[in-house]
Amino acid sequence: LTCVIALSLCGNITARSLPAMQTLYVRLGALACCGILAAAGVQQPCVDQGCASHGSVTSASLLQASETKNHVHATTLSPPVGTTKELKSETESASGHVFATLEADLWHAEPFMLEIFFAIGILIALIGFCLLQTMATGKEFGGNIWKAVEQMTAADAEVHLKSKRWHQQYSEVFKAGGVLCLDGGTGSEVERVATKLKPGDEAVNAAGWSCVQWKTHPDILRGVHLKYLQSGAKLVIANSYATNRHIMKGAGYEHLTRQATLAAVRLAREARDAYLAEAGPADKSPCLVAGSMSCHPPGMAHGANMNDGKWPEPAVEKSGYEEQARLLKEAGADVIFIEMVWDWKKHGVLAAQSAASVGLPVVISFTVFDAKSCDEGMPQLHDGSFLEDVASELASGEGWENIAALAIHHTKLPLVLPCLKAMRAGGWKGLLGAYPDHGTFEMPHWRFEPLEADKILDYVSQWVEQANCQMVGGCCGIGPETIEKMGKWCSSYNKNKCKN
Repeated sequence: LTCVIALSLCGNITARSLPAMQTLYVRLGALACCGILAAAGVQQPCVDQGCASHGSVTSASLLQASETKNHVHATTLSPPVGTTKELKSETESASGHVFATLEADLWHAEPFMLEIFFAIGILIALIGFCLLQTMATGKEFGGNIWKAVEQMTAADAEVHLKSKRWHQQYSEVFKAGGVLCLDGGTGSEVERVATKLKPGDEAVNAAGWSCVQWKTHPDILRGVHLKYLQSGAKLVIANSYATNRHIMKGAGYEHLTRQATLAAVRLAREARDAYLAEAGPADKSPCLVAGSMSCHPPGMAHGANMNDGKWPEPAVEKSGYEEQARLLKEAGADVIFIEMVWDWKKHGVLAAQSAASVGLPVVISFTVFDAKSCDEGMPQLHDGSFLEDVASELASGEGWENIAALAIHHTKLPLVLPCLKAMRAGGWKGLLGAYPDHGTFEMPHWRFEPLEADKILDYVSQWVEQANCQMVGGCCGIGPETIEKMGKWCSSYNKNKCKN
């Protein structure tokens, strides 16, 4: 093979000056084609009965020697005397007739055409040789390929399982017109429990909010997830809200970025496993674990405006979102919630595109502060974007894959319904969700305010009836006691829906 490659580099001058060289090109070109066919399992007769007249080494004899060396049993390539007619049909069916004329055609071709043809033949022969070696040995090369395939298959199976959980909820709840109960605020609830257990333990970071609760209060965090599931929530959102790279960097924990997101999802999954083991056959619904990505301003100081975050360059910001989306998928999240989308143009688009790129279902959750725009029926985000226009963009489906639902969150109770109606007016016909907050955020603490459970249930009823909202829960300041009321309301509503 080395000699053949070296000969092919001699060029047109050599081929023209030495007719014997051109003869070798022709013979080896036909041989390469015959060899490929033989490797595929086709028994190839000699290209013609007079082939030996062109040189002392024939295609048939080389092929026969090659097959003998590799211990491959094959019918003698040159047809025996008296059997030419009987083998004619078999020869033609094995493309023998094609190769019988191939040598003659090659002989009259220009030398540079021979070089091109033979280079292609050599490339194909090399590929075939590698494949044959792989099949013959079944060891390192092939083993590595199959190992990679198995890993890809396992990853695909895991993604399929996550999608299956989401689609099971879709078929059992959403498609039937039911309502799914989400959890309540996680970071604020960890803070509340930690302060109650140990006065003075604030459990929050001055610049990164809940970014290290997975590290400083893992047992409390796991317990909060479990409490929500016990209260009737069918979906818990992992405490990865503030664990993307730019928030972690602003809080001084950039070196823990990967560990933070993985641990946050792990704790939520452990809580789900504990709940399912505790509930047993009584609860057969597939409880979901969502991964959270947010547009929370990094490094925001106490009392600062939302615009005062220490944002990185857009390319760096997007890279951070992409990294977190991959980590959420790796950690085993069933769905990704993009939260705190208060600025769609600068930050929300980047986060949503990044989340949608990993193949998991995505829920985009918008935050609206402007009460006046809601009163006027045209809710606006902080960047001036009309919620109706954003919903219209997403409803078009152009460039937006895997967007499973839109939601309103971290928004005051009276503002939720106008926002839901605006998204419907924008043409969004898919799933809608609502999980508002209650109280006041004074960085880095959440100031809790009393909330009558019956009052929030009146709001829930309005969201469902007037905007066909099918996911309800709470954000900061709404805890397990309220979620328990919501869970019972959803269960009752779904049972009545099934009866009808």
